[in-house]
Amino acid sequence: MNVERCIELHNEILCLGWVNSGHNRSQFETVAKPWMNYFGDGELAILPDLAPELGHFLQQARIIFNEPDESGGYSFFFWVDNLAAPGNLFEFEEMWEMNLDHEMHLKREYEVKRYLVLYTLNQLAHHNVGLV
Repeated sequence: MNVERCIELHNEILCLGWVNSGHNRSQFETVAKPWMNYFGDGELAILPDLAPELGHFLQQARIIFNEPDESGGYSFFFWVDNLAAPGNLFEFEEMWEMNLDHEMHLKREYEVKRYLVLYTLNQLAHHNVGLV
């Protein structure tokens, strides 16, 4: 997987959405910070559980967290809110393995974290499990 290309694509989609939703391109660098800059060291303790490529992606992929304003705030895409916060990456893992007894046994035996939520959905959805 070409992680640099994934970072470039994510950041370009975020920037295009920012500009095409009426914001000034010159503000993008100020508003959109790398994912790791938004979270304290305590929250980033989850990083050893991630594949190295995903950790590298999250070091450079930008996010925009803002307070909702009269336009409802900013989302990465219509349904997709943002990259998931560290505490949400593995929050819903159990949901994917509820009915798979064999998988649950393997999970307990090896303590593998296999499923993560990379992008959360916005408030238009009835849950926030987005791109897994």
